[in-house]
Amino acid sequence: MQPLGSKQLVRLDVRIIASNVPLAKEVKAGRFRQDVYYRLNEFVITLPPLRERDDILDLANGFLVEANMEFGRACREISERGS
Repeated sequence: MQPLGSKQLVRLDVRIIASNVPLAKEVKAGRFRQDVYYRLNEFVITLPPLRERDDILDLANGFLVEANMEFGRACREISERGS
C-alpha cells in the first residue's frame, strides 16, 4: 500500500473478518469489543445469502470451467437439480 502523499510503499498484514452475526448487537451485549467494532465498521461489504441469489449455477459452472482448465480435465456442466 502507498500512503497518501508518500512515495514509499508499505507492506501490510491484513485479515478480513466475515460474520453473519450483527456485530453492533454483540457490542451492546458485551461479547465484542467496541473499539474494534468501530475500526472495522469503516468499510462494510454486505452480501446477500446464497439462497437469495439467482446466479449460483452460472457462477459454479464458471468456476468449474476455470478449475478444469487449471487441472487439465474435460469440462462438465453442473446441472440444476431439485432436492
